[in-house]
Amino acid sequence: RRRKGLAAVLSVGLLLGLGGRSQAKDESSLFWPPPPEEIRVVFVKSIFAPKDIGVEPSFFNKLKNLLVGTQDDNLSRPIAVAVDNEGTIYVADPGTPAVHLFNQEAKRYRKITDIEGQALVSPVGVAVNKEGLIFVSDSILRRVFCLDKNGRLKFVIGQDESLSRPTGLAADGEKLTVVDTGAHRILIFDLEGNFIKAFGQRGNGDGQFNYPTSAALDKEGHTLCEANLTLEITAPTGLAAYPTVQKSGKCGPNNVTDEPDYFAFYEPGD
Repeated sequence: RRRKGLAAVLSVGLLLGLGGRSQAKDESSLFWPPPPEEIRVVFVKSIFAPKDIGVEPSFFNKLKNLLVGTQDDNLSRPIAVAVDNEGTIYVADPGTPAVHLFNQEAKRYRKITDIEGQALVSPVGVAVNKEGLIFVSDSILRRVFCLDKNGRLKFVIGQDESLSRPTGLAADGEKLTVVDTGAHRILIFDLEGNFIKAFGQRGNGDGQFNYPTSAALDKEGHTLCEANLTLEITAPTGLAAYPTVQKSGKCGPNNVTDEPDYFAFYEPGD
C-alpha cells in the first residue's frame, strides 16, 4: 500500500520545482517519483548565473570580466537554498562567499557579501520566513544573522560564542531552528533572537546526532533534522519520531539524479 504521508527529501542533484502534474513526464525528463506513483517533484530549470534568469551584466562588469577573467556573480559552491513569498531564490554559497538573490519574475539579481561591515566567510545556511525575515548562518564566523526584508540587520546569534559550527536553518512565523553541526545539537530561538530550547547530543541513539547538517519545518511546526542518514522529526511538544530513510540508488548522466538520493515517508501524528 502506498503511503500518502509527507515525502521528506534529504538531498537532490539539481534545484527542482514542486509539481503534481500528470503530464510531467512529457514536459521534463527529470521527475519523481516514477509512474505509477503520483508525481511530486519536476525539474524546471537550472540556475548558474544571473543571465539564467534574464539579467545581463552591465558594460563595466562585462569589461571587468574580459580584462580580469572573473565571474564574481556565478555560483561557485552552492550549498543551501530558500525561496520567499515573491519567488526570489536565495542561495548560500561559501565558495564566493556570498548569498545570491535571484528574482526571476523581476529579472533582478543581487548578492550579500557582508552584513554591516562584517564580511561573510563561510555562508552555508539560508532561510526566509513568510514575513520576509532573512536568516544566514556562517560556519566559520560562528554566527547566525537575521536581516529584515530590506536587508537591514535585525539581530545576531552567536556573539556570546554559544555556537560551535552553525549550518542548516529553518524558520516559520514563530521560531528559528539552527543546526549546530559542531555541537551535534539543534537550537530553537524566537524571532527576536532569544533562546528557547536546545536538544540533541552526539551518539547513535534516539535523540542523538552525528554532525547534523540540515533542518526543515513542516506546516504543523515539526522540526525535521537529518544527520548520518538518520531522520528525526520532533513535534513542538517534544515527542520525536524516527522514520526509516531509504536510498534510491539511481543516478543519471553527469552525476545528476532523476530521484532523490535518500527519502523517507512519515504521517503527521506518527
